[in-house]
Amino acid sequence: MGTASQKVTELSSVSNISVISSGNSLPSPVSITTGNANMEKWEGVLIKVNNAQCTSNSVGFGMWSLDDGSGVIQADDDIYAYAISAGVNTVYNVIGISHYTFDEYKILPRDINDIDNTTSILNQESLNIRMYPNPANEQLTIITLEAATVIIYNIMGEICEKAFITKGTSTIDVSYLNSGTYFIKVNNSIEKLIIN
Repeated sequence: MGTASQKVTELSSVSNISVISSGNSLPSPVSITTGNANMEKWEGVLIKVNNAQCTSNSVGFGMWSLDDGSGVIQADDDIYAYAISAGVNTVYNVIGISHYTFDEYKILPRDINDIDNTTSILNQESLNIRMYPNPANEQLTIITLEAATVIIYNIMGEICEKAFITKGTSTIDVSYLNSGTYFIKVNNSIEKLIIN
């Protein structure tokens, strides 16, 4: 165990080791929210956060922050140094090992394959799209100058709604969705959607 000042779980000064088995495949990563990634029970576990927006690409010490609407988790370069170039507001799916150092929980991607830059946050004006209300509770109205595919995801990355809308004004029923944070994807762009 680390010292009280480090507050990190680690093995040190190992004098003997026994190999029980080898050649085992890794388990699939556990999909959790960025807020839940800040919990001790995930330390040392391979985790995945989905549809998490980069809230800062310059936290310091090689770290950048991610938030899916449930709370911020830092992505750190302890194993793999990702040259983040897409910038703030870009949405990512990130796999990595949960780690705790310097009073912070972090996700440590292992290589470039652990980082999926899904898309940038929706620029409604450039796509000629208006969407309201946000937050919503009964219906979501979308006005567009072109046809579009609309997908609503929960913060675990699961599809809750998928619809094809035509040019003009369309409404999508969101009354069945539980209160919370979602992401709405219109063609290839994503925006956070709050349901009251």
